[in-house]
Amino acid sequence: MIPKARIGLVEDEVVVAMDIRAQLERLGYEVVSSARTASQGIAQARAERPDLVLMDIQLAGERDGITAAQEIRERTGIPVVFLTAFADESSLERAKAVSPYGYIVKPLDEYDLETSIEVALSRARAEASLERSHADLMAVLDVQRQGSVAVDGETYYLGILYFELSWAQDDDVQQLYLARAAEMLERYRLRNPGESDWEPLTDRIEEARGVLAEL
Repeated sequence: MIPKARIGLVEDEVVVAMDIRAQLERLGYEVVSSARTASQGIAQARAERPDLVLMDIQLAGERDGITAAQEIRERTGIPVVFLTAFADESSLERAKAVSPYGYIVKPLDEYDLETSIEVALSRARAEASLERSHADLMAVLDVQRQGSVAVDGETYYLGILYFELSWAQDDDVQQLYLARAAEMLERYRLRNPGESDWEPLTDRIEEARGVLAEL
């Protein structure tokens, strides 16, 4: 069974915080931090690195949940879901500007709580995957700029092949791309002993081989 997410909680009302924590634990989540102020919430998010933070908009003290959420996102990239019983229009406009991963109205319903958390986590994973894909694409373009590898009269962009591997969903297709990349790289290394320009790609292929072996 895949473990559920690690959750950070920022709620200044003790009784409400205890109730939310109990609901989260009943749903199978691990509550790794519980703060009452914006400063505590930021510090705990940086220390514990939860998968998601539930943040009350209205917090006691000089800083509210909106400023805390903005700093958490900027410093850690951790997604934040707002909790609110009520908020004035200006607060809601400020909250929207932070681009939260959702809003949950108090008192919390367990179904809404779980749904909101899972949707937020799914969005965060999708965004992280998109960022990785963008980084891979930049690496491919860099390979293209640096040149290609000629093997047996054919020109191969090994970076592009690895990029295809990273996008392949079917296990057999992944294995095919991996085998092609490893074969081309080995032939190139045999014909060019002492050439080390492709060492980083060798590491990527070996890393992919290890990942696929665990599937």
